[in-house]
Amino acid sequence: MINAIFQLGRNTVTWTRENWPKWPIAVAAIIGLPAMFMTIDNACSPISNGFCRQWLSFQWETIVAGLLGLGGGYLALTAVKWQDTNQQRRTIDTCRKELVELRTLIHGAKNKHKAISKELGDALEICRLIEQGDDISPVQEHYVALAQQNKPQEIDELVNDMLTIQDTVKQITLDFRTVISLINRVGLNRHVSGLPLKAYQSASTEISNFENIYFAENGMVRGIDERRAMITSQLSFMHLTVHGHLIGSTNPTIWHIDKVIRDLDGQIRKLARLL
Repeated sequence: MINAIFQLGRNTVTWTRENWPKWPIAVAAIIGLPAMFMTIDNACSPISNGFCRQWLSFQWETIVAGLLGLGGGYLALTAVKWQDTNQQRRTIDTCRKELVELRTLIHGAKNKHKAISKELGDALEICRLIEQGDDISPVQEHYVALAQQNKPQEIDELVNDMLTIQDTVKQITLDFRTVISLINRVGLNRHVSGLPLKAYQSASTEISNFENIYFAENGMVRGIDERRAMITSQLSFMHLTVHGHLIGSTNPTIWHIDKVIRDLDGQIRKLARLL
């Protein structure tokens, strides 16, 4: 009960701020009219002229009481309408914020995919130079070693990003189905369902089972040529995974997200005219 009263008071304060200066006029009318009528009553007691005789026969208290009742009902309806409209606006604002974050996440996954593909390609080019017997610098050799060590984790992160994108779209279209139209919900889900998530999950499992390039299963230390051959093989598999399963163009998805955001902005403008 106390929480309900507190919430009502907070809503009243917020409504008062947003509707200034409307409410002082209403308060002045509610207080001023009865005060003026009572002043006339006092001035006409005792009856001094025909106007006072007619005024005292006029039951202004009943009329004012009725008007105050109608005014109170109107204010109650206005408060309910305001609260409902404000709740809709908060829902739309939250939806818009999550769509903007989703767009950022999609851009991030796309850029990460490009970076992984390029760095694996560069590492494989260095491996090709080694196979040809060309001299390479320590920096190039270190670059290959880092690619072999770090790319499995980055591919795993890319898988998690795609999984997060799909789950986020499903959650957004479910939680905000009252503000996102059916056609836009279907469009968003259709675009993200085209991500090669299953292919990457399968490849990520295989990558996690790569053999140790330094020690064989029997504990023997591998030779440098064997290590280089294993590194080239592992890099080739990762590059084939990334290059062979492209995320594809994210432009249709981004366009659809921007379209939904524009629709939400239009709804916000309409609600602003109601407040």
